[in-house]
Amino acid sequence: MNPATALPTSIRCLVLPLGDWRLLIPNTAVAEIIGYQDPSQPPLASPWLLGFQTWRGLPLPILDLVQSFIDLPLTGASYRARVVVCRTLNQDPQLSHIGLFSKGIPKLALVSPETLMGADY
Repeated sequence: MNPATALPTSIRCLVLPLGDWRLLIPNTAVAEIIGYQDPSQPPLASPWLLGFQTWRGLPLPILDLVQSFIDLPLTGASYRARVVVCRTLNQDPQLSHIGLFSKGIPKLALVSPETLMGADY
């Protein structure tokens, strides 16, 4: 195999703190990291939809992934809370990005198969 066309052996990622959990997402999926502001919540919304925050003049849905798995009430967001703006894979210009609620500041990580084995992010 030509070294110039070799596949990468590691991926640049972000580790999002979600309380007791961590979420690993590739850097290419992230458009921006913004500060968390109390979003405007639509009536009768699911608990995992925290609401909408304006981002670059567009409504950005803010999702709490912990709420989507377990039913815990959101305890007040700290000053370290962030929204990780991620690109969606759909072709809908009305929903080209979503925001993932992060309870802290995400960390950069260089991930390879070796680092995933037994990693404690």
